[in-house]
Amino acid sequence: MKNVRQYGLIAWAVGLSLMTGACNQSGKGSVDNADSANEAKIDSNATAVNSDDASFMVEVANGGMTEVALSKLAQQKASSQRVKDFASMMVQDHSQANDRLKSIADSKNVTLPDSISEKSENTLEKLQDAKAGSFDKEYMKIMLDDHQETVKKLQDGTQSIQDTQLKQWVSNVLPTVQMHLDSAVSINQAYGYKGSDGAYPPARP
Repeated sequence: MKNVRQYGLIAWAVGLSLMTGACNQSGKGSVDNADSANEAKIDSNATAVNSDDASFMVEVANGGMTEVALSKLAQQKASSQRVKDFASMMVQDHSQANDRLKSIADSKNVTLPDSISEKSENTLEKLQDAKAGSFDKEYMKIMLDDHQETVKKLQDGTQSIQDTQLKQWVSNVLPTVQMHLDSAVSINQAYGYKGSDGAYPPARP
């Protein structure tokens, strides 16, 4: 009877450990889950890219999905037709770029996030709560800051990325994202917002 009770306690402990591990995994964000999956694949030589390229793909995939989510909301809530048109451009262009990136990731056996990150969710929730009179300005502020960061990331990627297909994707996407930034700068001038660094980006040559 004592042995049976001991075995029962052991089985309960093992089951609890497995459940705890599963809960910890499910509690991780989509970006963390994707990074973890890619690390395991890279360790077993199951991907066709290195860890830096895989991390880059995860990060820009999350960024692209975030732009689409925020811009779909702007299509519904923005007051200005100019802002609505900008949002529609974001949804179309970033959806196309995301689809192409997903195709490359699949061919390289790289896992991408299946939903936006917790940080992006928080941004989306804050934007949803923005009052009607300030929604357009808040949305465009986010777009300016995000595109300043994205252009920099893509520019750096043209130098650091090793995978040929991924580098070509960056080269193809960069002019479009730069055009988005130019449009965001122009619209934000009407709101007097110069970006998180307090200065408009320099004009392109």
